[in-house]
Amino acid sequence: MSSESLWGLSYSVSDVWQHPRSYILDLHKDLEYEEISLIGLPFENEDAFHIGALTGLKLLFISRAIVTDSGLEIISKLTNLRRLEISFLTPDQRITDQGFSQLANLSKLRRLQLGNVHILEDGFFHLAKLSNLENLTIDCEQITEIGFRHLTGLKNLKYLTLDCEQIDKDGLEHISELTKLKSLVILNNSLALDIIFLRNHPDLNAKYNGSYKEADRHRHSFGF
Repeated sequence: MSSESLWGLSYSVSDVWQHPRSYILDLHKDLEYEEISLIGLPFENEDAFHIGALTGLKLLFISRAIVTDSGLEIISKLTNLRRLEISFLTPDQRITDQGFSQLANLSKLRRLQLGNVHILEDGFFHLAKLSNLENLTIDCEQITEIGFRHLTGLKNLKYLTLDCEQIDKDGLEHISELTKLKSLVILNNSLALDIIFLRNHPDLNAKYNGSYKEADRHRHSFGF
């Protein structure tokens, strides 16, 4: 079922059986919605074109995205966005560094979540241009030392979640340069890496594999 108000518009999988996605978005393009949520729907470049007409958007939630750089370019024109969540259908190379450079235009963005994304070192360089970003969640394959070094450009970052298969041990130490960081969540990584990091940053509100209690237990077990 879909739901709408003067503030938001939400569609789920069941709505597609009655209305094509493009028709739905085109129907509402003259309304000043501030939030759109498309949950469980494939989202392609054509859909981004219709979304781009909604210049008043402040929150945009997209799952199962199948977009290229041109799709992100259209989304980047929504310069009033405060929160953007995109989960890609597959972590392939549909989005290049050029695509991530488009997101850097969202100067008002406070919260960004990228799910199942293929992002390289230059991609992190472009994300670091989001100077007002306070909350960042990234689900990716790996973050290298250079990627971490780029992320230190996010001087206003307060909350960071990393759900990555590979995290560079030395690169993680660059997190200490994020002086406003309040919370760090690290998922899918080795115990040794997390113990070392917790020892060096005892005041940081950190989660080890999704559990604050687990992080505290390791702090006490190792005397820090």
